[in-house]
Amino acid sequence: MATLAQRRRAPRNEKPLTERRLGRWLRIYIPILLFIFITLFPFYWMAITSIKSDQELLDHNQNPMFVIVPTLYHYQYLFFETHFTQWLAN
Repeated sequence: MATLAQRRRAPRNEKPLTERRLGRWLRIYIPILLFIFITLFPFYWMAITSIKSDQELLDHNQNPMFVIVPTLYHYQYLFFETHFTQWLAN
């Protein structure tokens, strides 16, 4: 019969952390998700600020991450009241 010290020294059949599912998440998936979030966040910010109204853009009491009342006024102004197409062609 094995003693307590011999049982503690016996090798376990467990895989190392880097080969388990948790290790894979820590090593691969979490850094990739963080990189994707950091890369795509400016595009999200540009999209939501382009469809916010002027009052909503300047109201500091609201959450800036979401749009309450979306509007396309800024796009209408850009395409129909400025020379954007000419500027773009230049």
